[in-house]
Amino acid sequence: MKTSSNSVIDKTSLDGVLKFVGRRAAQAGTDAALETAIQGGSFSDAVTDSFEGALATAFQAELFNQIGNLGERYPEFLADGGSAKTAEHSERFRS
Repeated sequence: MKTSSNSVIDKTSLDGVLKFVGRRAAQAGTDAALETAIQGGSFSDAVTDSFEGALATAFQAELFNQIGNLGERYPEFLADGGSAKTAEHSERFRS
């Protein structure tokens, strides 16, 4: 299967989650190398910061995915466009 950086990854399987995390990790490494080359400073610090950001992104993506799954399982509580689901999503963005 051919994939690109714009392809959608199925995050409902372990394989999909690992691909997503792998892409974020690769992006973090690239970001750290570019940041160090352009701005100087410690590559180790840049890698740490970039990987922390990548981990946070992966964690947030999984939370949003799980919120969507709850909406499918319990549509009476978290219907698409409903106030409870909107509130849950807005709470995630506020953090």
